[in-house]
Parts: sequence; structure tokens; C-alpha cells
Amino acid sequence: MVKKVLVRMKEEDLLYEEKLEILSGNVCKSIFPISIIKERDNISGYYDTSGFRKLSSFQELSAENTLTVLELLANAMEECKDYLIFPEEYILNLDTVYIDRYFSTVKFTYIPDARKVSVKKKILYFICELKKIASENGRMYLDVLYQLFDTDNIYALKIKLFISELKREVIKNQIF
Repeated sequence: MVKKVLVRMKEEDLLYEEKLEILSGNVCKSIFPISIIKERDNISGYYDTSGFRKLSSFQELSAENTLTVLELLANAMEECKDYLIFPEEYILNLDTVYIDRYFSTVKFTYIPDARKVSVKKKILYFICELKKIASENGRMYLDVLYQLFDTDNIYALKIKLFISELKREVIKNQIF
């Protein structure tokens, strides 16, 4: 089943313009490639999200899956930086982040964020959003991660290592 996400754009407010080559060329594997269609005065972008499921469509994620989403998202955000696509530039929420059915790959739709919110605030917001679909144990781990992000200014590598440790704990103790 083909799934497409439509994004309406305005010619004078085309925040995609500087990133269009990267976004349409499927260069950064963490972002769905966009197809731009210009019709008269309308500009639209389409993201083909086939094979992936929007996080907002989940009812409840286990603690392990919740931590996996964060771990994969951190990796995806790091990959995007390699292509000069920084988290401050795009919207990060349950409607823009997708995961495959094996919980092995996270991708997102690049929707420009004119507000330019800091990475720390975006991650804190995303953790709060993720709590809406996490199991009770998943929410407990998200609370720990929220406190860590909120109090410390630590590097992404340390965060990824901490998430990996939490995942090992979940798997070892079979916490769902």
C-alpha cells in the first residue's frame, strides 16, 4: 500500500529551497525523499512513506520499542547533520517521525520549522509526545531520559549510550 504525505507550500515562503537537492535526491536516508509538484500558483511536496508507520498511529509502545524509537531517532538526527540538515530546522513530532514494521529504521518527513527551536527543547518536547503512546514502563524510562536531557548538557553519544543501557535493562528484565 502506497502512503503519501502532502505538504502545501507557498512560492514566497519556500523554506525547502536551500535543501531541495538533498531532500529530493534521497541522499540522506533518514529523511523521506520529497517530490515537488508545481501547478499554476500552487506548490506541493509529496513524501512517499510506504513501508513505514507514523508514530502517532500507535496505541501503545512497549518500553523496549519506546527506547528503540529514541535510539534510532538519535542516529537519524546525527546522519542528517552530516548533510547539514540540523534539528533546529525541522519539526519533530509523532506526525513527522515514522518507523518500519521491524523497528529497525526511523525516517521522518522534513517539514521546515520557522521557529528555530533549540535541539534540547525539541527533544524534550518529543519525549513528552512519545509518553502519550508509551506503556507505563516506557513512560518511566522516558521520565528518566527527560530529566537527563533537562538537567545536563551532554553529548549525543552519551545519550545514545545511556539509551542502549536502558534497553539492555529492559530486555534483561523483560520489562514491557
